[in-house]
Amino acid sequence: PFELSDVGAMAMELVYADGESEFAFPYSLADGGFRVQRTCGAYAVAADPSRELAEVILHDRIPGSSLSIAAATVNTGETRVLPELFEEPEHVRVPDLPLPAERAPSVRERGGKVTLSNRYYRVILDLRAGLSIPHIKSRWTDTHLDLDARSGLEVLAGDTLLTGRAFKTRSETIEE
Repeated sequence: PFELSDVGAMAMELVYADGESEFAFPYSLADGGFRVQRTCGAYAVAADPSRELAEVILHDRIPGSSLSIAAATVNTGETRVLPELFEEPEHVRVPDLPLPAERAPSVRERGGKVTLSNRYYRVILDLRAGLSIPHIKSRWTDTHLDLDARSGLEVLAGDTLLTGRAFKTRSETIEE
């Protein structure tokens, strides 16, 4: 399957009469998104309506490929054919969160499970059948992650992938 969704693979350069240019990635009319994924298709690129467009250059950045423009139409009217191309998405505002409550770092072992805890996280390591990480809690939020019992360590040894279940815990020692 042929699909491009990255300006690093191909881009349209819009060269204006004043000599300045800008790059844009095509919008697929058929797919309703910024992607190129068919042999032949209709695509749109938004140019600055306040400037005179002098040239459109296709930059094919994939070695060995042969992307090309078969036909082009330029809208010089006042009405935007695809106004969504000009809409700026709302900026994502990351909230300033208060620091989690002060908490001394600790390490506890009980029944083959080790709990690592501090102001920011709580992580449980299960050593009963190798090494897995069944639970992670971020203290920045009220959510926690309960992971698959097989999650945790992975080691690639040659062509063999060893998970935490491939190991055996002989002993555990916690020093303060």
